[in-house]
Amino acid sequence: MKIQVSGQNIDLGTALPQHIDGGVERMIRKYFKKATDARVVLRKTGQGFLAEIHVHVNKHITVNAHGTSPDAYTAFHDALVKAAKMLRRKKRKHIDDHRSV
Repeated sequence: MKIQVSGQNIDLGTALPQHIDGGVERMIRKYFKKATDARVVLRKTGQGFLAEIHVHVNKHITVNAHGTSPDAYTAFHDALVKAAKMLRRKKRKHIDDHRSV
């Protein structure tokens, strides 16, 4: 799985991308065995930071989530929680669809 971490108009350093890689990988592996790719973008806004997470599991399952906070780590965590909730729902729907057949 390919995880791309980028920042728009901010320097991410080395610790934040490693934190993001680990968090996204754990989240995806919790619900699906593998995913195609994931992309995380951090932006500086007027009040703080905006984190966007885009996960592409397969051609039918794509998740987009965002979180905002005065801190970059907290913004990422908010987006990660939202993305995990969406992946959990997608997996449950996927399993229910296969059981009803």
